[in-house]
Amino acid sequence: SELGVGLVTQPIVIQAQDYRRNPLGIGADVNIQLRFSSPTGRFDLSPEGPFDGSTTSVQMPRSETEVTVYYKDTSAGNVRLGARSTYGLSKWIRSRPRARARFDLKVT
Repeated sequence: SELGVGLVTQPIVIQAQDYRRNPLGIGADVNIQLRFSSPTGRFDLSPEGPFDGSTTSVQMPRSETEVTVYYKDTSAGNVRLGARSTYGLSKWIRSRPRARARFDLKVT
């Protein structure tokens, strides 16, 4: 995908999914870390901003299966966006599964 310098992305939806890619209710609040490879990029919860760098993670409430964020960058270049979370799905699962997603964006 491409994005103009200083413009805001369309909504970026981060969804919890099962192994069949169906929406998944986690049953607990989940903290999701947002990552990007550009030193001038910023996430926000609203397309209006302020895109000041304060949004570095989002909380997916237990009653939801997705959250929406927006991204804006003030420099041109190739950017990798990502979201990552570690959570325990059940007391019966001993390991703590990790969820990750990556998305490449060209800012022009």
